[in-house]
Amino acid sequence: MVIVFLALLLTDYFYIGLSPLSCLMVVWKSITKSFLSLLLVVLLCLNHFAFSGEATSSPTPSDTWVDATFDLMVVNGTVFDVDVKLNAHKIKIFDESYSAEEIRQRYDEDGAAFKLVLYNSVESLLEEVFNDCELTISRPTVDENSLASTGGVNPFNPPVVFHMDCRVSLTPAFFDVENITSIGNLVNGIFDMGGRVVYSFGFSADVGWNVTYSFFLPKAMRTTEVKGGILSLSGDEITWEVENWEGNEEKTEDGSFVLKYVNPTSSFDHESITMDVSFDLRPLRYTRLNCTFNVYAVNLTKLTQPPSVVSGLSFIPADGVRLFVDEGLFSWDEFYSKVFEPLREVAEESLSSSLNITFNPVVKVNVSSTSNCSQPYDTSKMDVSPPLSAVVSDDVDLKVCNLSARALLGFVYAGGTVELSKYSIPVGDMGYPFVAHLVLPDDVNGGVSWNFSSPLNTSLWCSGAPHYKGERVERVVEGDLKSIDLDLTSVLTGKSDVVVTVDATEYYNIYHVKPPAEFVLPREIHISQINADLMRLCLEEGVFSDESFQMFLSNQEKTAEQHFLSMFGVPDVKAYIDKNKLGESMSWDGDVSDMSDEKPFTVPSYTHISYNTGFRFSLIPFSFVVENQSIVCSGVPGERVVYRVVLPRSVDVLCNETGVFINRTDDGREVIEIVFDENAGNETRVISYSLKASPMFVVLTFLPCLVGLLIIILLVVILVMVRRRRRRALPVYRQDETTPPSQK
Repeated sequence: MVIVFLALLLTDYFYIGLSPLSCLMVVWKSITKSFLSLLLVVLLCLNHFAFSGEATSSPTPSDTWVDATFDLMVVNGTVFDVDVKLNAHKIKIFDESYSAEEIRQRYDEDGAAFKLVLYNSVESLLEEVFNDCELTISRPTVDENSLASTGGVNPFNPPVVFHMDCRVSLTPAFFDVENITSIGNLVNGIFDMGGRVVYSFGFSADVGWNVTYSFFLPKAMRTTEVKGGILSLSGDEITWEVENWEGNEEKTEDGSFVLKYVNPTSSFDHESITMDVSFDLRPLRYTRLNCTFNVYAVNLTKLTQPPSVVSGLSFIPADGVRLFVDEGLFSWDEFYSKVFEPLREVAEESLSSSLNITFNPVVKVNVSSTSNCSQPYDTSKMDVSPPLSAVVSDDVDLKVCNLSARALLGFVYAGGTVELSKYSIPVGDMGYPFVAHLVLPDDVNGGVSWNFSSPLNTSLWCSGAPHYKGERVERVVEGDLKSIDLDLTSVLTGKSDVVVTVDATEYYNIYHVKPPAEFVLPREIHISQINADLMRLCLEEGVFSDESFQMFLSNQEKTAEQHFLSMFGVPDVKAYIDKNKLGESMSWDGDVSDMSDEKPFTVPSYTHISYNTGFRFSLIPFSFVVENQSIVCSGVPGERVVYRVVLPRSVDVLCNETGVFINRTDDGREVIEIVFDENAGNETRVISYSLKASPMFVVLTFLPCLVGLLIIILLVVILVMVRRRRRRALPVYRQDETTPPSQK
């Protein structure tokens, strides 16, 4: 009895933490106490018996007692690394429960069975918590120190400790979404775009299990909402505790939290779309208008509704669009129709209105920024590079300073300067931030970019354009003596005159000249002289109005009339524009990049003149001379003026005036020519000359008169012969008459 009593005392004190030697000393001292002390020892023994009896029974009615800790390290939005620690107080295998002490004793024999039971339980728990997710679970490993621990009177403590590692990969089913190619890309991309994602769990504990689920967030993540769990003061740990060591059935507690990135790469609260408008004048004959839309961020609700677990994501960057298309949330066709097509309509309406043009653009999507993007997105860096891009373009008749592109560049290539301001190309407010560009041929200076806050301001010029010091204008006044005919009327009156018929023409040849007063140029154009090609171009492109051009021609007609009157001394002359020759003068190669004066622009005026003049005729020796002929020639300041008189064939000129040139045409006709240079001013000269005709010319000149006389003589002869014949003719009888009329 005493021995049992001592054993119990030793067990009790050893259980509460005393060493065996200390226990014996305490017991010995207790025996040597007084009787009262003995009673106290007895009471302690009774208390010990009660405590010892309680310790020998299981602390739970179930056959299993495991305290489990699941430390879940959040790797990213869809991957958790789980560190599982299992404190096994009691495990049931082979329909029998084993305490921690028994586990230690039988571990060498049944260790694999203990591990299998724990593995199956952990796997079942994780499958409950992470429904339809991918699990990679390692086999349990035992803590060797816990196996080496010496058990006390309580066989369940200390527990045998096991460790397990697990990786959880969430699937689309966990987030209640379907047809997602890569849920990891989607969720992580949403985080990096400033979105929030809800994680909902049903935390489970089997019978006899006490499970602590702790989520540890990386520095890049924070939770915005926790339901059912405990958030640490640091904000990076969320814990749920599910105790079921006294339960009779599986226990489940619902919980959720919302995660977001602390510093997402991009987070937009509005759409970000810019327009890049290009006015390309390089085609020369028209303007190629390109409007490039760069979509950096777009309203997500235009395209689709995000999954229900996603919040805080109303606008997504370009990378987000590419990500969502890849994940099947919408298609590129939907994006084109819901984003690019409305933008095309905006460009068409705004540019047509502000520029006063007909703009019917077509959309050309830059596929290298959409479906064929070489680096579409990186879920760890969801940004706007490259922006989603599409070009709407059309060839338009843009008026710059009220000039077509061809006329504008014609002035530049002809040596002019064009000053452009915000009124020259009034882009206006198109509803989106824009940058406009003026694209010019390589040899034209002044290409520039501008926007709404920094308006257009540039000068266009070409360093290789021609530059003239003085005007170069030439007038050729020409009289072509078509005929010299005998004046029959003068012959009947006793005079001897011939009628001279002249086709008079003035050619006003413009090589380069100061802009004529009749033509008004836009105030933005600065040019000292316009050359022949520029004159033609301005007429083709309507820079010079029909009214001003007709006024210019009318003034040239009047000038030509004055020259004709002065030259031939006739009282009244009416000049006309030769439209056929004017049309020939207006034809050119049309190349505005080579504006030259090699072929002058000619204004031809013509008239017909007839006048009488005397002549001297002699048979021996034979001569026919038209004497006392003269022309009055005047110079024009700053112009080269040429006067010509072209004589008929077989007519020679007799002139002794100085400065008069007698030339011949290719067909042998003599030409009288007088030239005034640009410095002659208003100099006037009277040139006298005589015309000497050859016998053949005289015959031809008098031939009409001779033919007329011959015809008259023939008619007289014929009349005389007819009268004589009628007198000599005998009477004519009818066949039915039997008696001559004289015998009746």
